[in-house]
Amino acid sequence: MSVSVENTSTLGRRLTVSVPSETVTEQINNKMAKLAKEAHLKGFRRGKVPQSVLQKKFGDSIRMEVINELIRNSLGEAVQANDLKPAGTPKIEEINNEKGKNLEFVASFEIYPEIILADFSEVEIEKRLVDITEDDVANMISKLQDQLANWTPVNRAVQQGDKLTVDFSRLLNEENATRQEQKDIEMIIGSKGVLPGLDDALIGKHKEDEIEAELEYPVDWADAAVAGKKVTLWIKIHDIAEKHVLTHEELGKKLNQEGGIEDLTLKIRERMQDELDKTLRDELKENVLEKLLEKNPIELPQALIEQEKEAIYKELVRNKRAKLPREIINTPDVENAARKRVELGLLLNEVINKNDLKPDPQRVRAEVEKLAANFAKSSEIIDAYYSNKDLLHSIERLVLLEAAVDAILKDAKVIEKNATFDEVMNQTEELAEKGNN
Repeated sequence: MSVSVENTSTLGRRLTVSVPSETVTEQINNKMAKLAKEAHLKGFRRGKVPQSVLQKKFGDSIRMEVINELIRNSLGEAVQANDLKPAGTPKIEEINNEKGKNLEFVASFEIYPEIILADFSEVEIEKRLVDITEDDVANMISKLQDQLANWTPVNRAVQQGDKLTVDFSRLLNEENATRQEQKDIEMIIGSKGVLPGLDDALIGKHKEDEIEAELEYPVDWADAAVAGKKVTLWIKIHDIAEKHVLTHEELGKKLNQEGGIEDLTLKIRERMQDELDKTLRDELKENVLEKLLEKNPIELPQALIEQEKEAIYKELVRNKRAKLPREIINTPDVENAARKRVELGLLLNEVINKNDLKPDPQRVRAEVEKLAANFAKSSEIIDAYYSNKDLLHSIERLVLLEAAVDAILKDAKVIEKNATFDEVMNQTEELAEKGNN
């Protein structure tokens, strides 16, 4: 077998492979001989079918089977002999399999880029440090008392802070607009999500009152389809309820926390610490990964990007639980997300290989138990993960990612910066709101 390698681009490779005709003939003869021993055709005893009959009936299919096997095997040998690492499935462009001549074919593919990681010893990565104060805990308790408050029906005029149950209709002031209606919608007077001006139109109204209001959506309204447009609203009030903030005792009952204020405070502090630790770790990990990308620009195989775009499309369909147009796969958002995933994946694999990282069984077990704790029968969930290689592998990859982040942090200059609980957690809430919008 002879092989020639051509570089079609930085990562592009084209292999021209030639397999001697003698090899092709030998393998065809071997298969025909085996077939002759096993063939059982009508009118002939097993193993007694004439070669001419076998050749006429099976010759072409046997030859194609051999050709396909030779292409697959010789391509693998050629790739290995030339120390190539294809990114994606090679494409067979040309095949010359004329009888009596050498089998020749051309295969093209991209290879994985060579990665030489940057020295992180001079790279600065910010790490925020937070101590939860007594005021933070007190504020959280007050927030929970308000968020989990009880609502009591009242028979009076609507006031600021009331929760209404209404029938809601709207008609945009534009050509061909249709009236949209929703039943039994809940809204809180004075909350962020209420259209400016609607509060004023409802305050002072009573149960069973109906209003009509001409308003305008702000230009930065979350629903871009109506942002900046004028609208007519029709609202009928069915119920009015006022908020009753929980006492400490009532809050404890809602949180299934027995004991007095001291026990409640301790439990809430523990929950705050868990959430804070996770948020700070996620933030630090994001900082590390952004620096990894910034300091290690690499060329990406298009084949891997296309594969990742397909994966993202499937995720979107699964998450939306609806069919989505295939065109979405070529939008800038999907393209950029796919490129970032591929780039991070390649770089993190290099970090893992360079540091010879392996998934720590104890950390894997801890992650599985953490997931299982969310289910009533946690032991069954744990068994399910350890009996399914794919499920367990997904946890091992998470553990390896954390180990890779730790390896980078070990080499980098970590700049610690003090922050408050509210600074960290409020920023997280704001980012979540932007993502939902």
